[in-house]
Amino acid sequence: MQTAAPPGLKIDLLADQSLFVEAALDGVVREGLIAAALTATFILLFLGSWRSTLIVAISIPLSVLSSLSLLSAMGTRSMS
Repeated sequence: MQTAAPPGLKIDLLADQSLFVEAALDGVVREGLIAAALTATFILLFLGSWRSTLIVAISIPLSVLSSLSLLSAMGTRSMS
């Protein structure tokens, strides 16, 4: 940004939110993995079928990834 600024303009870093953002993203990933494990566990307990558990355990992450891919392809900048 300094190179794009007019000559003589001084730019100082006042705050760094990147640490908070990285910690928040790590928390989202961790909670997502916990939620996936709990979902698979309860499906296995209630249905008693490994096949149903595997289908759901695969389809949930695939649906999230496909929706994020679609948003990215449409130019939505929420995940950049």
